[in-house]
Amino acid sequence: MSVQQICENIYTFAIVLPDNPLKWLNCYVIKSGAEGRNLLIDTGFKRRECLEPLLEGIKELGLMPENTDVFISHAHSDHAGNAGALEKLGFRIMMGKVDYDAMLSPYWDRRKKRVISEGMPGTVAEEVMDRNPAKNFVSDPFEPIFLYDGDLLEYGGYSLRCIVTPGHTPGHICLYDETKKLIFLGDHVLFDISPNIN
Repeated sequence: MSVQQICENIYTFAIVLPDNPLKWLNCYVIKSGAEGRNLLIDTGFKRRECLEPLLEGIKELGLMPENTDVFISHAHSDHAGNAGALEKLGFRIMMGKVDYDAMLSPYWDRRKKRVISEGMPGTVAEEVMDRNPAKNFVSDPFEPIFLYDGDLLEYGGYSLRCIVTPGHTPGHICLYDETKKLIFLGDHVLFDISPNIN
């Protein structure tokens, strides 16, 4: 495990995404010291290969359920997949209401109907959907604290404003500290691929 400090009170470590072209997820942690709560941002797929490094990073940074909240930037399973596992361990989970509702909707049925309507043969659509890691590694059920546009989160000396940035998902949320000019983007901006507008 290679945890790196990248800013005052901010750390990151990679969670490998096996058999996926994205290769890894950057998990971020804001530490608040002995008296405050910490914030962990995003969790990786619901796979043993993702959960193990997530738990290692949590352990290395001294995070515990009683002093750490988990923020899920958006509904995709490479970011939200281990939310249910962390909730079972006692961590408090937070995410946008819009994306949480989207996770519960019959998204994959709608997506399959759409690609069929656009010309993909039904058998191919079925096979593609059945092999999609975004569908196969979704989180176990969890009950988050809901976040909305403009909500303010305070961790480790940072005042992080929730900014809803629909596009990659219907309710994707970025966290922005205006004073420090620091933003956590989730998948709103990606380094060399399209953020796949849905």
